[in-house]
Amino acid sequence: MKHIFLILFALAVLASCKKNDINGDNGCISQRQTQSFGLNPADSLAALQLLQNNHIATNDIEMEYINLRDTITNAENGTHVYQYIAAIQFIKGLPVLSDDFGYHFLDGVYQHTSGKRYASVPLDTHSTLSLPLLRSLYMTELKKNTTADAYNGFRDSCLVARFGYYNLNAGTGNETPNIVKAWAVRPKNTEYPVAIFRDDNRQNIVYFSGIVLY
Repeated sequence: MKHIFLILFALAVLASCKKNDINGDNGCISQRQTQSFGLNPADSLAALQLLQNNHIATNDIEMEYINLRDTITNAENGTHVYQYIAAIQFIKGLPVLSDDFGYHFLDGVYQHTSGKRYASVPLDTHSTLSLPLLRSLYMTELKKNTTADAYNGFRDSCLVARFGYYNLNAGTGNETPNIVKAWAVRPKNTEYPVAIFRDDNRQNIVYFSGIVLY
């Protein structure tokens, strides 16, 4: 009986591999809640210290861009150092995928915040979409929005998915938040192309190749 079970198991594995070979997709996808933005570790520590020195909470943000050494000189005010930290907000442990914001400093003293921060989100933290389904949705969007050669180049790539919140009114001029749960999916070792899907109905909210045309 044990040998029969092993044979059946082996046949199932082979059938699964054959199915993947037919559709040409390796099925590789994993979930991450944080994202590496390639920040310099020394700059990250200095930025953290700058925030703490100005009594700004750091437990609900993820820094994505740091500029600590911009020198501003004019005849009236002399020379000053401008600093800027861009960050992503976390609410209930999940990232806000639709917006980022920035803290502005002058000579190490906080000046103002730009961008959008949210006081709260009236949603839970549970997701419904599976990782295999997210890969399928991503590959479908990729096929619609790129060339055949580019699409084929991504079929053997691993993807990463990030679950969080998304304001559907972001960038529309409507200041009333319309927040849904969503997934951001992209290749593992690069930021783009990125596609964002609603968790409740699988709808694609955003697809961005990373190419900006002027």
